[in-house]
Amino acid sequence: MAAKEIFRWSLWLVSCVALAGVWLDFRAAIAPVRERERQVRAETASLREQISDVRKTVQEIHGLEIRSASERGELNRSDSEFPAGSPVVWIPGLVKRHFGRFGFAELNTEMKDALDEPEFPEYQRIHWSTYVVLPMRDAARQIGALLLAVAELEQTERIVRLVDIAVETDADERGPRTAVITFSTLLRK
Repeated sequence: MAAKEIFRWSLWLVSCVALAGVWLDFRAAIAPVRERERQVRAETASLREQISDVRKTVQEIHGLEIRSASERGELNRSDSEFPAGSPVVWIPGLVKRHFGRFGFAELNTEMKDALDEPEFPEYQRIHWSTYVVLPMRDAARQIGALLLAVAELEQTERIVRLVDIAVETDADERGPRTAVITFSTLLRK
């Protein structure tokens, strides 16, 4: 019995050592796999964050495309509302009629420059200056009426965007003053 007992214990001990060896080999073999799994999880989390950022950017671009299409449609509808011919001819007339309704008869509108509009290649932004003569009688009322006329021009004429208003001050208080209204328009070339 003692030999059988020793044999069993030896067999058990050899099995334990073999099992421990297998376990150590398994751990050594699986360590790189676990490290790679950790790396893949980290990369996956990073990619998910990047995908989320890209989706947000795509949604923003889509919103801008919709807005751009809407603005292009608005511009195309506006084109049909304008007189045929060069704006150098009809914008001064439009401005003169508008300010005439507010009692300003002495004025002159000139085109300053025309610049291509990068967002709308078939359009150009034209800058204009309108010189309005303000008689000295009741100057405060005249300036108030002028400001009201400018505000209404920008509100009623969708293509007009106010850039600046300046009223000349002169040492000679007896003569008329000139107000300069600078505005821009966005029109098809």
